[in-house]
Amino acid sequence: MRRDPKTAAADFFVFARDYLCTYMPTVRGLSVKTIEAYRISLECFLTFLTDHEHIDRGKVSFDHFDRAYLKAWLGWLGQLAGRRGQAAHHRHP
Repeated sequence: MRRDPKTAAADFFVFARDYLCTYMPTVRGLSVKTIEAYRISLECFLTFLTDHEHIDRGKVSFDHFDRAYLKAWLGWLGQLAGRRGQAAHHRHP
C-alpha cells in the first residue's frame, strides 16, 4: 500500500481507488452497479466530512472512519431523509 512520504500514513485515496476499481470487481466479482453504490456512499461520507465537519478533503485519512464520525454521518443522513420526506409530503397533499 502506498504511503505518504512525510507521515508514512497509508494514502487513503489511493487505497479507496484500488479497492473500488480493482479489488471489488476482480477479487469480489461485484457488479458495476454495486461498486457504483459503494462509490456514491463513500462520496457522500466525504461530503459530510468536508461540509459539516470542516475537514479538508486532502487531509481525510483512515482515522476519520471511526465510530464518532460514522455515527454523526448516519445522523446527518437521517436528517436529510427527514427533510426530503417532509418536502415530499408538502408537495403531495
